[in-house]
Amino acid sequence: MTIYGGCSSSVDDNPVTDESSASNCDITPFLASQGLELEKVVEVYSNNGYLAFYSGKFAEGVNAEGRKVGPIPKRCMILTGKPYSMDYQSAMLMPEEGYRMMTVL
Repeated sequence: MTIYGGCSSSVDDNPVTDESSASNCDITPFLASQGLELEKVVEVYSNNGYLAFYSGKFAEGVNAEGRKVGPIPKRCMILTGKPYSMDYQSAMLMPEEGYRMMTVL
């Protein structure tokens, strides 16, 4: 069991999570109908966040430093709850990308 914790300035949105209890809803059939495979599930204060990827589909582009990147898997995030919960979920689902987004000028 993996436990994540954090601090919030919001009284009603405390980001304490437990990945083992986050999978209380099976959205796998819905994702499969869209061509997606579930990669990761997180829970932030009873709100679930899901990260899925498109099987066999890739993207290419240019990163913030101007370098070509790719092919990288195409992904889809499904986030629930209030804005703070959704932001926290996205950072937990893709931590490296969240860090880069917040630190690259």
